[in-house]
Amino acid sequence: MRKLIFSIVFCCLLVPLLAEEATYYNNQGLDLLRKGEPEKALSFFMSAELLDQSNKHFKNNIAVSLMRLGRYEESIVYLNKAIELDPFYVKALCNMAVAQFHLRNYKESYKYYLKALRADEGYTKMRFEKTKVKKFLSSSKSISNENKALVEKALNYLDNDN
Repeated sequence: MRKLIFSIVFCCLLVPLLAEEATYYNNQGLDLLRKGEPEKALSFFMSAELLDQSNKHFKNNIAVSLMRLGRYEESIVYLNKAIELDPFYVKALCNMAVAQFHLRNYKESYKYYLKALRADEGYTKMRFEKTKVKKFLSSSKSISNENKALVEKALNYLDNDN
């Protein structure tokens, strides 16, 4: 009986401490990300995620750091985990659309864009504001010649819809 009581008390004290420490690491990572240091931020986000495996924000933040480092395939692993925890997590859905785009998976990118729109239209439209998207698409070096027609179609869509 003593062991059970000790275990319950220990868990009641330990879990909040771990959550608090995880939040501290996440906040440190966010500060570093804002300062343009994604590599350092990544280590803080990874520490936060180790302490709290069930936090979708930590997984998304890891993905953002990886994306800023150009490691899009790795970011998709963490975005999938965040989306698995919350299928309507609009930030992860938007980030997935961006990561897929950079990997030239344009159909997948568009699929996640549509999911993000359904999850939170206001945030998604702000995130993918048409002048920003048009500027990016027009200047992107990652678009191959065979996909130029697809990009033109997307630009026309933006001109006529958003």
